[in-house]
Amino acid sequence: MKIITDNAVYVQKNDIAYLNQIDLAIPASVFMKFFGNGIVINDSNRYEFVKFEELEEIDFFKGIDRMID
Repeated sequence: MKIITDNAVYVQKNDIAYLNQIDLAIPASVFMKFFGNGIVINDSNRYEFVKFEELEEIDFFKGIDRMID
């Protein structure tokens, strides 16, 4: 799930991991913000949201129709 506001996008960790598995070109800033910290997704955190604020990130997530808004 993603929540889009005027100046940010909030995406569930579970969905970001899914995007990485479907061979989609993910912007470097999204990849580094999420995977660069060594994030481990498990049952206790899979539904938590990650905030993305850069214009490139917002545009990327707005263009994905495989995720529920």
